[in-house]
Amino acid sequence: MNDKRLLIVALTLYLLELSKIMNDLNQHHLKLKNYLNSKEIKDEATKELLEEVIIFIKTETDSLEKTYKASKTIYKGLIRNINSKKQNLSKNSH
Repeated sequence: MNDKRLLIVALTLYLLELSKIMNDLNQHHLKLKNYLNSKEIKDEATKELLEEVIIFIKTETDSLEKTYKASKTIYKGLIRNINSKKQNLSKNSH
């Protein structure tokens, strides 16, 4: 397997794992927001701490999303490059 194909496999696995982590964080973010909005928490210090955790999770998720988008752009570029080379090889062999 050549280096580009190996990189594509690695990037595919990386993108899948990153997507899973982002989805999990988003679920936790929503659960915590819903819990905070439910008015079940009466203690102000607990509310403030929960708000900080919610902000932290959102910040981390946003950062991961940027990394995901950049990685996906690289992935698509590699795929295009490989497909272009295949087409050129196919044209040259006829």
